[in-house]
Amino acid sequence: MGSKQWNVENLSYLSYQFSRFGYFDESYRFILYLTDPATPRREYPEVSFGVMEGIVQGLMGVSPDGRNGRLTTVYNSHSPHFCEIAGLKVLSSDIRLRHEPGRSVLKNEGSRPFTWRAAFNGRATGIRINGKKMKTRVETDVMGNSKTWAEVELLPGMEAIAEKED
Repeated sequence: MGSKQWNVENLSYLSYQFSRFGYFDESYRFILYLTDPATPRREYPEVSFGVMEGIVQGLMGVSPDGRNGRLTTVYNSHSPHFCEIAGLKVLSSDIRLRHEPGRSVLKNEGSRPFTWRAAFNGRATGIRINGKKMKTRVETDVMGNSKTWAEVELLPGMEAIAEKED
């Protein structure tokens, strides 16, 4: 795992970094390693913060943009399972987010509206939000990984379901 060459403080940052660049399996492996009771010095504060960053920003792809009032999410996993988080405070609001392969559900449980940029890894033929085919865009990162996304405004109390079309 590299722990002979790297200390646990440095390893705590790798999960998020691997997720950012498309190495989802490696990211998840580091989350498991850092949360394993057998991992030496895992009680260090850097480790718990790194694990949370790896889950929220890495695995769940939560990326707030306060200047534009936008929240981007993308499920950074190859797993056939779901991932869910609730009570997350972002953009002066609270959210509940559930990712499944090819499907994301976001609820604005706060008191402020924001724009949800629902993203999916790869080049999708389309994205439906609440059953409506949306205008999509594709971005490519520095590693050549593509993400397809669409946007919708979420008012307080609203829930939206984004589904990837292949």
